[in-house]
Amino acid sequence: FGSTFSSVDYQLQPATCLPPHQNSRSLVGYSLTTISGITIGQPGNCFNGTTPVPCINHFITLDQGIYSNKSSAAVYNNLFENITLPAHTPTTNGAAIFFRGGNPSPMQLIAGGSNTGEANRFINCGNGIIARNNVNMRVVRNFFENIQNGVQSLISYGVSLDMSANSTIDVSENIFNQVGSLLSANSGTGIRIRNVNSSSVNIIGNTFNTLQGTHGDRAIALLNGTSGTPANTTFVQGNTIRNTRTGIHLQNIRGA
Repeated sequence: FGSTFSSVDYQLQPATCLPPHQNSRSLVGYSLTTISGITIGQPGNCFNGTTPVPCINHFITLDQGIYSNKSSAAVYNNLFENITLPAHTPTTNGAAIFFRGGNPSPMQLIAGGSNTGEANRFINCGNGIIARNNVNMRVVRNFFENIQNGVQSLISYGVSLDMSANSTIDVSENIFNQVGSLLSANSGTGIRIRNVNSSSVNIIGNTFNTLQGTHGDRAIALLNGTSGTPANTTFVQGNTIRNTRTGIHLQNIRGA
């Protein structure tokens, strides 16, 4: 069956850590360090006897849902809810999935997939997926809703990858409903790929719905990077973008 990782109890009352950390909020559901490969979540249903029941892991009211450092992971059929950014903590918190890659070889992150029951849901989170430092990333058919951190000076991201080389990146067929908040017109970016060099990048068939009358700053941002070999291996196509200030932002990109 699925598991629940939470800072609130079943009655939605604050549930704190055991002594000596009582009255402290739980930091993270899963913490991974130098794990060569792990699957978090199971597509489809589990069974209670012969009765199928959902196998969903539920991460609720934490600083981070999954933290990964120099590890590879496949993440299926999880619900991340109210993963928020406390005002006193760095911006790596408030991410449902925070994924730090390897050097020199990229780590592998798979979130969601094309098969039934593999999608993850990210609801009311400061950020969806934040990845850094050499990551092969496949984020497919997930659902993001109301991604905002509540801090006016910080930008929220549905999916962000920064500082990666010789990587394969596929962010496709996801649904983003409202990334960013009313607090700032510059507060939300659906997909950001930045400082990624000599890599293959596909951003295909995503849907961005920003509520009428509110601001999503950018649906897609590709910043400071070159594509791999052969050339022209960065593809941004077939995306549906509604009610954002900027649909697609390209800056210092070669080979798109």
